[in-house]
Amino acid sequence: IWDIKKTVQYTIEWYRMHLEENFVITDEQIKRYLNTAKENELIWAY
Repeated sequence: IWDIKKTVQYTIEWYRMHLEENFVITDEQIKRYLNTAKENELIWAY
């Protein structure tokens, strides 16, 4: 669903939030991923 640029961007965001702020954003990123799947009308996302 996400190209390599977007995947790396979100991976960096996850590590930055975890290391700098001791905050894990996994749930938020999963929601973004699922929303992207729905926007692209992928059947498994529903």
